Amino acid sequence: MCNQFLHQIIEGDELCTKIDKNTPAAESEGWTIVLMDRASRFIWDMRCGKKDKELFLDAMNILSQLVDSADGLSLFTDG
Repeated sequence: MCNQFLHQIIEGDELCTKIDKNTPAAESEGWTIVLMDRASRFIWDMRCGKKDKELFLDAMNILSQLVDSADGLSLFTDG
């Protein structure tokens, strides 16, 4: 019901996760994918794991559920 009154913009982003020692982001084995409302900074979902296809598809599945359940939802990504 809140989607009738509030416009949400979901931002998808990835964060490199430190495992054992600091490494450059491109070499990081661990990643965190975050889906967050830009205005309120409410975190819709946060998934951690190895930087692989499964982690990405899990996040996209959650995003798909959010889009299917809401009208007026926008998604911004950097890629």
